[in-house]
Amino acid sequence: MFYDNWQDILFFAFEHFTILFYVSVLICMMNLTYKSKKGDESSNHFYWHFTMNGVFDILYIFVNSYMAEYIQINVFFQWINTNDWARKIFMFGLGAFISASFVGNLYIVASRFISMHFPIYYHRIWKRRTVLILLVLQVIVPFGANYHMLFAKSTAKYINETGRYLYQMSDPTISWRNTYILLSFSAISSILGLIFSVINIIKFKSILSNQQNRKEIKKILFYVVYSVILSIGVFTYATLYTLRLYYLVVSNSEARGVVTTYINYSGVVVTFVHPYAVLFMHSIFRQSYLHFLGVKKNNSVNGTTIMAKSFVRSDKVTRSVNIG
Repeated sequence: MFYDNWQDILFFAFEHFTILFYVSVLICMMNLTYKSKKGDESSNHFYWHFTMNGVFDILYIFVNSYMAEYIQINVFFQWINTNDWARKIFMFGLGAFISASFVGNLYIVASRFISMHFPIYYHRIWKRRTVLILLVLQVIVPFGANYHMLFAKSTAKYINETGRYLYQMSDPTISWRNTYILLSFSAISSILGLIFSVINIIKFKSILSNQQNRKEIKKILFYVVYSVILSIGVFTYATLYTLRLYYLVVSNSEARGVVTTYINYSGVVVTFVHPYAVLFMHSIFRQSYLHFLGVKKNNSVNGTTIMAKSFVRSDKVTRSVNIG
């Protein structure tokens, strides 16, 4: 009943390896944040947003594994069917955690947009207090939007086309509500993120024409790729939820179940891309991470400003271009 083909086994192994990998990246990043200079608040903004996103990503992967994968195991399937509150908490987590991750993605892209186009204004308002308020809202808004799931009843349904069990809401109105909520979070985050990314790319082209430092150019290009990856990933999720809404409208429960299965997989992929992208795109942080694991010596790399400099420097480059 569980993982009867090599694709499922491979995905299961990759998923759990990435969870451990993601946790190690977050620990390394929190370690850098702790060691950073107290007076250099703006340099820690990316750390805080990335770390909070990482927490929600891992929580989402955890509940998704239980509700989308482990229920295929007979023993767990019987347990979750008889444990109503556990099922409700898991279902609540599916919506709340991924919604919070979408909000965090938008924070990262929007903060870079503001810093590039309004650098002076950005450094005036994007203080530690602002970051903390945004992080609190990142918890309150998604959790408040999905709180009804703590009281909603769900039932297991076998999807013939996928050969897997899937939990669906007993009350159709709850399914509609969930679809609208997650579609709203993903659509707003992806559309604004893509708009910001396109405008930033145009701005970057102007910066590149005036910047001769290849190291700075690489960092700027890396950021462009990272922002676009985040936005496209969330846009893919929004597209799938649009399909889910369509199948709700036409009352095709079987097709809706198939789309929901793809949503579960896409949600995992969207969250997994973060640690790999950051480690791949930032060679300095990669060196610090390898040093953190004890794999590589820290060759005069100041770990307290690694990620901060790579992102804050783009602001300095922007200001120099604007001033001329």
